[in-house]
Amino acid sequence: MSLFSSEQINRYVLQGEQLFTNEFRCITDRLAIEVVSGTSLYTLPDNVIDIRRITYRGSKIDPISHRDMREYLDGLSSSGTPQNYIFNNVGQSTIKLFPTPAETLGTIQVDLFNPEIVRVQCIVEFWTVADGIGYKLPEYIRRRLLKPYVLKSLFLAEGKGQNVKAAAYWAKKWAALKSIYGIQLEDQLNIPRRLMANGSFQSRSYLAQPVLPLSMRGTGMNPGE
Repeated sequence: MSLFSSEQINRYVLQGEQLFTNEFRCITDRLAIEVVSGTSLYTLPDNVIDIRRITYRGSKIDPISHRDMREYLDGLSSSGTPQNYIFNNVGQSTIKLFPTPAETLGTIQVDLFNPEIVRVQCIVEFWTVADGIGYKLPEYIRRRLLKPYVLKSLFLAEGKGQNVKAAAYWAKKWAALKSIYGIQLEDQLNIPRRLMANGSFQSRSYLAQPVLPLSMRGTGMNPGE
């Protein structure tokens, strides 16, 4: 008979996955909001923990705070095509579009990464946490990452299987892997992309490439000279 039940193991798997994805923002999704003319406030689903970006008819709109809105946008037209949004200090899971939309946009909650769909809707791209069903970590890291957390939790649980020394070992393992995989996933989402063009890789980074000064350059020679 196993010391630990499947129910315990599954509970700790989900718990560890939620802790990781809450600390390291690595799961994204999109939703289209139904825009109503004359309405600026919109409620988002509970699984939205933060906003990555919002586009209105394909154009990115920028986040702004209430304070900045009062200082810089007060007196400007409050109706038109939204240029900014406020997510903090509005209310739980609520965003405010500014200017207030002057048109109504319907929603199609499918194929939200299709440019044709993006151009006709207001789309919120957001961070969310794992739920063990639809939102999960990539399989290539999920099992190895969560194993230490599950073992740590099982060995700390009261009962015949309790082992404080083993729990301490797996706790250190969990902390190490969490840091390694967290940084790796954040880099994959945030570092400049590398694109293939003319058979060679080109970086999306716009940093200037290093060039030797003239005094350190060699003398060019044609073939055969």
